Amino acid sequence: MSDDHYDDEHEGGHGGGSRHPMAERFRGYLPVVIDVETGGFNS
Repeated sequence: MSDDHYDDEHEGGHGGGSRHPMAERFRGYLPVVIDVETGGFNS
């Protein structure tokens, strides 16, 4: 998703108020954390 498209979403009159601060920070996408357990793997 480009910055131009993101800016267009805010300029368009979609009506109701401001977006949630978390949505504003991550542009609608939440960060994903992947936790991998090695289970005794020795490198």
